[in-house]
Amino acid sequence: HSTAVVARPHTDCRGGQHPVLCNRTMYECPGAGVVFTHPVLQPAELALLYASNSSTYQQQAARHTRRRRAIEQAAYVKQFVTLAAGAVVMEVGCASADVLVRFVGDGGGANNRTRLVCLEPSSHLLPRAKQVLAASGALSWEARQEVWDARTAQQLGPIRLFISSHVLEHMPDLCVFARELYATMEPGGWVFTEVPTGDASTVALKPWSPWRHFHLTLTTPSG
Repeated sequence: HSTAVVARPHTDCRGGQHPVLCNRTMYECPGAGVVFTHPVLQPAELALLYASNSSTYQQQAARHTRRRRAIEQAAYVKQFVTLAAGAVVMEVGCASADVLVRFVGDGGGANNRTRLVCLEPSSHLLPRAKQVLAASGALSWEARQEVWDARTAQQLGPIRLFISSHVLEHMPDLCVFARELYATMEPGGWVFTEVPTGDASTVALKPWSPWRHFHLTLTTPSG
């Protein structure tokens, strides 16, 4: 839009290491609390980005799936959400499914368990997620190598509970994602997500900064 303020070229270009980001610019919308990358990455470009930076992504995922963190995240969500038998629980960026499987028995009883859906873009993490899900005792489970696909969500929904941790900042178009997600949610469903905060200065940090993980969208503290 004409009101957008240019932040700077996307610094995760890293001297050409991730060329898909070298022709992108980050913009900040005044008053909206969002910094976004444009032009929007296409699915094939996003897959290439994950493949080229798999070690960094795996490090992030490892932190996400630490046992204490998984227990605390699930316990927090359970304060608010009631899951009926057969309810669909979906996690995008599920890593090894350590958080997701903590919702297995919340449908009540051995025969009234929840249905779990894991979407994970890393081919390195997906086999472990499948093992964890297979041993979970869920009513049913699905694990797919993708970040997000509205068709997948429609096929497997409606979703009662959607969870993600430090994933939405990797979405190429957060507005499109939000519309697609809410179209697949069960009436009265819940969305729980963690995202980092930043601003226009964040994308200019040094290469060693923990912020430099090919973030495509950043919510500022005001957003």
